[in-house]
Amino acid sequence: GYYTKKYGKLDYTSGHHSLSNRVEAWTRNVDFLLQQEGRPVAKLIGNKTYIRVMQKDWKVTEEAANWIKNKATKLSQPFALYLGLNLPHPYPSPSSGENYGASTFLTSPYWLQKVIYDAIKIPKWPPFSEMHPVDYYSTYTKNCSGQFTQEEIRNIRAHYYAMCAETDAMLGEILSALNETGLLGRTHV
Repeated sequence: GYYTKKYGKLDYTSGHHSLSNRVEAWTRNVDFLLQQEGRPVAKLIGNKTYIRVMQKDWKVTEEAANWIKNKATKLSQPFALYLGLNLPHPYPSPSSGENYGASTFLTSPYWLQKVIYDAIKIPKWPPFSEMHPVDYYSTYTKNCSGQFTQEEIRNIRAHYYAMCAETDAMLGEILSALNETGLLGRTHV
C-alpha cells in the first residue's frame, strides 16, 4: 500500500460552495432571478519584492516540501502526497460595498511583471442565447455578463495569469524538494 499525506484544501464534499451547490444543482434551470456576485475586480498589493501573496498556500507548500525532505525519504513504502492549493482561484471580495462577493484577482507587482500584456488574447463573448445553460448560469451568477472594456478584461486576465505564475512557483518548491532528496526520478507528479 501507499503511505498517504495531505496538505491544503480537500474538496471531497462540495467545498466552499457546499450549501449553494446543494440548492443550485436543482434550481439551475428554473426560470427565476438568480443572485449575482459583485463585479469581478483586479487588485494589486505589495511591491516588486512581495512574493508570497497567497500566504495560506505558501504555508502548506512549505509544510509539504518539509515533509518530503524529512519524512518521505525515510519511508519504506511508496507515498501519495496531495497538495490542495486555493490559487489560482480568485479571492472572494471581503468588502460589503458595491462589489460584495466579487471575485478578486489579487496579485503583486512581482508576479504581474512576469505577464506579457501584449500576448493576452481577449476572446469573443457569445450572447446569452448561444450559451450552454451551465455557461449562462456561471456567467450570470459570477457577474461576467456586464459590459467590460477591453482594458478591464486584459487587466483581469493579466492578474489571473500572475496568480498562475505564483501557483507554478509553489509547485516548483515541491519539485525542488523531490529533486534535492533524490525522489524526483521515481515519483509521479
